[in-house]
Amino acid sequence: ISVALSDVFAVELDDEVGRASDTLTLFSEEGISIAYMYSFLLNGKGILVFRTDNEEKTRRVIEEHQLKYIPEKDLSKY
Repeated sequence: ISVALSDVFAVELDDEVGRASDTLTLFSEEGISIAYMYSFLLNGKGILVFRTDNEEKTRRVIEEHQLKYIPEKDLSKY
């Protein structure tokens, strides 16, 4: 069995139609590709967990658009 660890990002979204799409568009407009993503609804909030091809640009988009970033240590609190 082989295992590979990858850095991923997690953001919290309001549970509203189109919110995930709007968020992904922010990254797309900056030329950031999503390598993989999964999402789930927890406690009335949408959670997107994803890996991109450019971590630095991804961090900048998260900060500039004031997305609610979820640090790894806080994921278990959801």
